[in-house]
Amino acid sequence: MGGLLTLIGAAGFIGYLIWLVVCIRNWDSKIPPVIGMLLSVVMLLGGLAWISEADRPKENGSEGVSAEQEALKEETDAAPGGENSSDDSQVIWYVDYYLDNFQQPTDEWYITAPAFPGTSDRADRNDPADKDLSVVVRVNRYDEIAFVLYMKNVNAPLSTREDEPYYITMRTPDGVDHSMSGTMYSSERHLCIDVEYKSAVLDAMRSGGTISFYIESAVFQPENYLFSIDTDGFDSVYQSQAGG
Repeated sequence: MGGLLTLIGAAGFIGYLIWLVVCIRNWDSKIPPVIGMLLSVVMLLGGLAWISEADRPKENGSEGVSAEQEALKEETDAAPGGENSSDDSQVIWYVDYYLDNFQQPTDEWYITAPAFPGTSDRADRNDPADKDLSVVVRVNRYDEIAFVLYMKNVNAPLSTREDEPYYITMRTPDGVDHSMSGTMYSSERHLCIDVEYKSAVLDAMRSGGTISFYIESAVFQPENYLFSIDTDGFDSVYQSQAGG
């Protein structure tokens, strides 16, 4: 409809313009063609406005998608298993950099991904809602593997006043359990895989698939954490960054 109005308005304007030129040459009244030109301009602008309105994205930001559908999409993206969640099959592994004392990036890189969901069981947290866990995985240039643990509604990662040991069981996609250990370093707020086991974890991550970790404190009971990570795509980023 907008295109038809635009076409009629443009054609009418040109026709009235020709009529105006003829009236000027013949010393006839110029009022009728001028009025016609004004009406044609109004019709032309109306058609253009119609086209512009039709092409404008909807209020929800996605043409042809209802507000209810958009709201559902946002909820799905934000929830575990949504498009922005690391539980999705399209986990994005990427390179980031440690920060210095001025909160500026250094040249010390690590490979990471969006936080993975998990659960926890700690004696100091009785509220079932506090059992929700988010885990950020980091693998740096020295093949050191660290887990940064976040409890629900806690902005800072879990930390300890002194270095503390943890028992770790890694279950690989073939269903085999691998026993190992790790250390929560007070200075870094990271739970790191101990050096003698890091090659085994790195090999498992480079092989792809979903790897599960059960982590239990060797000092406090009960205190344990359970989560899984999707390692598909990790190896390509690792090869590109580490060159091997």
